[in-house]
Amino acid sequence: MIRNASHAGSWYSDNKSKLNKQLDSFLEKATEEHQFPIEGTRAIIAPHAGLNYSGPTAAFAYKCIDTTKIKRVFILGPSHHAYIDGCCLSKCDKYETPLGDLMLDKQVLNELYDTGKFEWMKQKVDEDEHSIEMHLPFTFKIFEDKIDQVKIVPILVGSISEEKEQMYGELLSKYLQDEENFFIISSDFCHWGSRFRYTYYTKTNDDNYPVQLSKFHEKQITRPIYESIQELDHRGIASLKSSFKDFQTYLNRTQNTICGRHPIAVLLAALETLSQKPEFSNQKIQCIKYDQSSRCKQYQDSSNDSHSVILVTAGYDNTIRFWEALSGICSKTIKHPDSQVNRLCISPDKTILAATGNHSVRLYDIASNNDSPVNKNDTCNVIATGFHGEGRWMFTASEDGHLKIWDTRSGRNPVLTRNFDNGAPITDAVMHANQGELITCDQNGAVKIWDLTAHSCTHELVPEEGVPMRSVTVASDGSMLIAVNNKGNCYVWKLSNGSDSNEVEPIHQFQAHNNYILRVMLSPDTKLLATCSADNTAKIWNTENNFELLLTLHGHQRWVWDCAFSADSAYLVTASSDHVARLWELQNGVTIRQYNGHHKAAVCVALNDLSVGYS
Repeated sequence: MIRNASHAGSWYSDNKSKLNKQLDSFLEKATEEHQFPIEGTRAIIAPHAGLNYSGPTAAFAYKCIDTTKIKRVFILGPSHHAYIDGCCLSKCDKYETPLGDLMLDKQVLNELYDTGKFEWMKQKVDEDEHSIEMHLPFTFKIFEDKIDQVKIVPILVGSISEEKEQMYGELLSKYLQDEENFFIISSDFCHWGSRFRYTYYTKTNDDNYPVQLSKFHEKQITRPIYESIQELDHRGIASLKSSFKDFQTYLNRTQNTICGRHPIAVLLAALETLSQKPEFSNQKIQCIKYDQSSRCKQYQDSSNDSHSVILVTAGYDNTIRFWEALSGICSKTIKHPDSQVNRLCISPDKTILAATGNHSVRLYDIASNNDSPVNKNDTCNVIATGFHGEGRWMFTASEDGHLKIWDTRSGRNPVLTRNFDNGAPITDAVMHANQGELITCDQNGAVKIWDLTAHSCTHELVPEEGVPMRSVTVASDGSMLIAVNNKGNCYVWKLSNGSDSNEVEPIHQFQAHNNYILRVMLSPDTKLLATCSADNTAKIWNTENNFELLLTLHGHQRWVWDCAFSADSAYLVTASSDHVARLWELQNGVTIRQYNGHHKAAVCVALNDLSVGYS
């Protein structure tokens, strides 16, 4: 059985030559700063984010390795997606990498399983997890001269207690003492930012009164946040240099979001077990390289994302997943027990997530540790929602034909202020850029424009009698309206930007797909149009050149339900029935990140990477 390189082509290159050159470059730059290898190195701790971000730092760890005597490499990584109260082993015979396959040591894996302390992991869990896979290209590269003589022992470490960390450390210590074995511990350090629910900050290195920053603490920032994070991480490094107990005390005191804290603790427990033997009492832990993926300077920043991106997906598995956009790590999962999720929307200030489903609209506090909704409104099957530009109100649209306006200024309990009857099941709804009109499309094939001041429908457009309209989008400058239908046809209207706002002129129509179009979306700069279809593709069209087809995005295995553009219109995220969301670079039309974790169809996505300021 082979474990596929499931993150190749997104987290790192799937091109052998390109990947090889990239690894060579990282390793060469590390050599310029240090003398390598470091004699006696028996284990390393190295990061596991996307290779562009983790690779330059990880290279320093890998250059420490003297490969001469090593025949076996243990790779311990944390579980990001599956809840595991223990450690799991892979049942695969080999792990695929773009550079070549790595063989697993079946004898040692069976030895570990026979202790009764380990479980076998399902292949889906194995392939969904990135923490081990991100170390495979470096492992192959470092041992390429003797790759046929080296086998790996992957171990997925769950969220385990201190007692279990010590137990697994004792079990693995006999392998660590053998110089033919080497240990790789997969871990990033602090994940800082509101979406990680961790904004720990100290004003100085000697500050004994840390705070959890919020938008209300901006004036308390006296030194750059990244300096506080660095000092926090270095204290963590000092604690793990000291002892297993000191590392646990540090974690309990700071709650630092070190995602590989359990694999690290297992290593520390193994070292402490060996330290009782005279021949292994002379131990040294050394920090060769520390770096941050981005430098946080204000509350809205994130240590793992310089653009403070909020990316959320949801679907038929009744879960909502928050993602670290650059690395693909699932940072938070919320259960949505009412039903599947139909649509997601992030409030302009990035504080509230609206999730619509069957008979409910749930509002979640994005920064809260509490996964319960702050508000729930019962209604029919809600298929669309959105927020006013300043967050003063929101709208919902339902299959019962009702378009509702909710006043959100009363706090977290929106009050219904208006209820428009569309007369037919609504299939999508969006807000006009003027913030004074809403546009719906429906099952009867109509597109309607609703004037919120006049409390009435001012236009009803029926481009194809009897053919249900599926989705609608409006340009950010209010210049055009586009709707799509079940036959794969796309209709474009010009909207007036002058004082006479009642002019709606049909200007173009074309067949975008030969199957249902499930979602249509104009880019923020209005230059691109994205269409998502039941034909398993998304397409990108040039609005400035008569809607010329620019790209067909292939990669999803089933229907593509939803999409969202980045603020700069350079990237697109798609969600599909194949359980996966993808981040596409639109300059080349390639997937650069893949978000794995849903167990059923992922049917909606929300993205907000705009910078938000607070006064």
